[in-house]
Amino acid sequence: MKRDMPDENEIVMIRIEKITRYGAYCKLLEYDLDSFLPIEEVSSGWVKNIHEFIKEGEINVAKVIHVDKSKMAVDISLKRVGKNEKKEKIEEYTKEVRYKKLFEQAIELAKANKDEIINKLSEKYNTYIDLVNAIYNDKEDLSFLDNDKAEEIIKVIKKSIKPKVFKVSYIAEITTNDTMRGIEAIKEALNDIINKGINVIYSGAPHYLFIAKGESYPEAESKIKEAINTLSKNKTINFSIKKVEK
Repeated sequence: MKRDMPDENEIVMIRIEKITRYGAYCKLLEYDLDSFLPIEEVSSGWVKNIHEFIKEGEINVAKVIHVDKSKMAVDISLKRVGKNEKKEKIEEYTKEVRYKKLFEQAIELAKANKDEIINKLSEKYNTYIDLVNAIYNDKEDLSFLDNDKAEEIIKVIKKSIKPKVFKVSYIAEITTNDTMRGIEAIKEALNDIINKGINVIYSGAPHYLFIAKGESYPEAESKIKEAINTLSKNKTINFSIKKVEK
């Protein structure tokens, strides 16, 4: 379940393959693709000896800084990856690998055709996390398979999964210049945000703590993006929002 190319600013897992004077050639582990890490993107400080910072065979987290689809070329950076981004990516990648093994094990126990099933589901799901969660939450019934094989795969997955909850927190500063109904506008916006599944905690005017949860960090972050969109649509509100670092 791989896309052809990553997007710019995407956080990716890499393995450093070959180090040169000018940088390093790396394998994008989630794509069947090579990439290049320029020496100036290895560290925020001066890199005199690149071997002091990276080693061949090392697994790391990088940010995509340039994509040329016509040449299938990707440039990446280590220094532009934040501490939380690195932690979240490692957890997400570890979960993706675990769910891939689980799904393949379920297929094997069901005595089903692995290639046929994965090719079929790759049209619908980008990751094994999405696929396994869909099966666990009864949103994917594998109806294209024989009933006994579909039931066996679903049974194995549901028996093996213990959902982990991922949480992100943001502090929002919300003000208004509308003396007529500005306060009501803020209340309405916050109620909309709460209805999207975000916990809102009053932290003393004009600050509010937003806590979003999901089965992955991207899912939790997507809820925060929805909250930002909700606030942006209200023209009587001024706001800023900042992630709470762990």
